[in-house]
Amino acid sequence: TAPAAREPVLDNNVVRAMQENISDRKFLFKLEAHIVENLKNPKIERIRLTTPLPPNWRFLVALVAAYYGLEWITAQAGGQGKATMTLLRTAKTRIPRRGLEAIHEEMNPPGAVDEPQSSTAASTTQQEQQEQTASPPAIK
Repeated sequence: TAPAAREPVLDNNVVRAMQENISDRKFLFKLEAHIVENLKNPKIERIRLTTPLPPNWRFLVALVAAYYGLEWITAQAGGQGKATMTLLRTAKTRIPRRGLEAIHEEMNPPGAVDEPQSSTAASTTQQEQQEQTASPPAIK
């Protein structure tokens, strides 16, 4: 019998980005949906990400690509350090059993606070908590 394929491990930088930044999380979920949709078609060898991405998102794309067993090419595009990326199917490419949303939900079960509290927020006094409850913060 063939040895069972090892489930890939998602890099902690991706997990942290999903937990700490809602725009990163939305980007990563959209990226994953795009990757999975393309990987389901065995004829597709390249997945082009034509929108120029800033360095921090390119880093996350590279980590997610590695999770899926994809390689990547970066091409400079536009200013401000942005570049496009192309993901390449390899012999190691696969669709992992656990997707990003499932991993995010495991790390943040229903009812858990989505955004981490800072140490200063955790040390508010009872009076400050009452004041915060009485006057909600202004919406920007």
